[in-house]
Amino acid sequence: MYALFAYKLVSLPDRWLGALAVVFAAVIGLLWIGQRHLALLTALVVAIPLTGFDFSLYYNEKLGGDHRIAASLLDFTLLALWLRYMFSVPRPATGRSLQPGVLKWLLAGLFLLAVLSANFAKEPGLTLFEVIRLFRMIMLATIVANSVNAPMALQRVVMVLLVMTMLEGFLAYAQKLSGGQLGIELVGEPDKVMTQKLNTGDIEIRVGGTFGHANQLARFLGLVLPLALAVAIAGENKRYRLLAGATLVIGGIALVATLSRAAWIGVALGCGLVFFAMILRPALRQRALRGLRLVLLLLIPFVLINLNTFIARFTSKDEGSFAARKPMARIAMKIIQEHPWGIGFGNYKLWLPRYGNPAEPFTFQAKVHNMYLLLAAELGIVSLIVFLAVLGTVFGCGLTLAKRAPPDLAMIGIGIAGGLVAFAIHCLVDYEEIARIPILWFYFGLVCAMTKITEVSNGKIDEISKIVLPTDKSGQRILKSFSFLNSPTD
Repeated sequence: MYALFAYKLVSLPDRWLGALAVVFAAVIGLLWIGQRHLALLTALVVAIPLTGFDFSLYYNEKLGGDHRIAASLLDFTLLALWLRYMFSVPRPATGRSLQPGVLKWLLAGLFLLAVLSANFAKEPGLTLFEVIRLFRMIMLATIVANSVNAPMALQRVVMVLLVMTMLEGFLAYAQKLSGGQLGIELVGEPDKVMTQKLNTGDIEIRVGGTFGHANQLARFLGLVLPLALAVAIAGENKRYRLLAGATLVIGGIALVATLSRAAWIGVALGCGLVFFAMILRPALRQRALRGLRLVLLLLIPFVLINLNTFIARFTSKDEGSFAARKPMARIAMKIIQEHPWGIGFGNYKLWLPRYGNPAEPFTFQAKVHNMYLLLAAELGIVSLIVFLAVLGTVFGCGLTLAKRAPPDLAMIGIGIAGGLVAFAIHCLVDYEEIARIPILWFYFGLVCAMTKITEVSNGKIDEISKIVLPTDKSGQRILKSFSFLNSPTD
């Protein structure tokens, strides 16, 4: 994938050479220090929000800066984890890399459909870029599924994700205080300040963190905050719960500052699902009810403090936001009707001159602000069905873990399911390119990893049950005490 690296190295600016040297040194160092597996997983999660920090290995000025093959921090950590898995991890006698097995076939089908969409593309080169990105995301899910192989690793990656969310929250708040810019475009800070005029007469800054856009930061927070809520309620470790609670507060403040109405609604519904699923699970019910009181004590003053912002955002004129989305959706529906097999991955803008309305100039350049319509237009209706099946499968696995997995795994499965609800709602009003959402594919891999850990746990308890009589009350207590067996290393 990086064959042109040596050729392009000499043309990189000095600051990139220095940054590149640091990255290489960091990766080599991670491979040599103790607990390098957990260190690499930590680096992987740290790299997820740093979407703008990459090194362009191939650049075509005709295609623009958004279409390039780049080696990112995420790529380096994925490569290191893959090499470690290939050369140092014993192969299991049984088991699949992605569980449930249907997920593997769905992802393979989605990738194949993305490749075939090049047949309908006006510019196959753009399709190639998106196919490469999609391959990277599928590899991310697969590598996470194989690398997070024990409860310790699972807890580590979740804790690091919470820490990174807190840092994004602090960064967003700093951007708001500074007027929108901190001068750190290198790590993905938006290159221009987004603002929103409210009916109160105030002009509010919409913060973007390191995601380049306020809506993208809101999407990230929408995926993470329901998980933080689940851990804050049901985590057995006190420091674990405190970290999740702090993430919930700081991330919630950042979410308000994004002024994303879809994300607000999505997070509210996702968090509602978290409470509902926990109450249905007997082992988590008492924690959920106890946590509900605490959350309400925090939520009520939080809502009251920000109530004017919420009301103003929902009642202010949206500067033509809905009026712009409506014709864009109409154009996408017409493209889908005329091209049910798609127009080529990444080629949507190239077809707009044929469908745009001269009375509405933005329809000649803006992608439809709806992920489902964009996916169906570029890759075809079948691809949309396959991707929805992927989302549905992962969502269903998250809820299944809520019923079958030990409490610490169950709460994470519930939190991920809540995050997917928020994501699905956000996708109705904003364009989301499926090959550029690392946190989503990280969740896919995490659910697969937890499914395997749960199967190992249940298998070990079944083995113990052959020794201890299950009908004996003391035997039942002993059997219950073995519920900590969750990994091959225990």
